[in-house]
Amino acid sequence: MGKNYTRTFARMKELTGFNFDDEYNSKKYRVFINHPFTPSGFSCYPDVIGWAAEDRWPNYTTVYLWHELMHHNVEFCRECFQGRRNDEAWRRLNHAVIQLLTDSELRVCFNGGSYHPWEGHPNLHKTMELLLPEWRKYLTSENKNIYAFVDRMEGLFYDKIVEFINQEKSSVATKG
Repeated sequence: MGKNYTRTFARMKELTGFNFDDEYNSKKYRVFINHPFTPSGFSCYPDVIGWAAEDRWPNYTTVYLWHELMHHNVEFCRECFQGRRNDEAWRRLNHAVIQLLTDSELRVCFNGGSYHPWEGHPNLHKTMELLLPEWRKYLTSENKNIYAFVDRMEGLFYDKIVEFINQEKSSVATKG
């Protein structure tokens, strides 16, 4: 992240409400880098990130390393979501929020442009579109807290996301 660290660190702190100096958010990660012609990015609990990709646009690697870090801080944060459901719809909601946060907002912050066309996993684009009006409100809020945002989105849209998943499964079944 070198040259982009100062810019991204301040922006991500603002967008998430995280105190990256606390014990949980300041932990160290092991990042395994592979050849860029084998594109992949992944996060493994508790502290592993794998990365290999060519830069498709300026600051691509920075944006997507933050994406993988957010899997650890949002999706894998056992302390924050203890006792919560951990099913496909909940994971999709979290991943869509991560994509709005990094693949969209951080990318646009760095490079200009707009969220559309969506970046990231195509199966999350419908969920991202669903969340977008609430996400825009979140961005203008004073005291941001990404955990509270995820909680609120779960309350508002969990059933709709389950519906999206069931429609996709039904569509695949009828094509097969």
